[in-house]
Amino acid sequence: MSSIHFIDTTLRDGQQSLWALGMKTAAMLPIAAQMDRIGFESME
Repeated sequence: MSSIHFIDTTLRDGQQSLWALGMKTAAMLPIAAQMDRIGFESME
């Protein structure tokens, strides 16, 4: 069976949305750590 690899652009594209404009790195790091723990192939 083939494996599925997830690539997420939430942190990159979300930064450009109205609600996240100016989101600081310190706010993104905990989210990135959780996404890494879950096993995302790539994050931008």
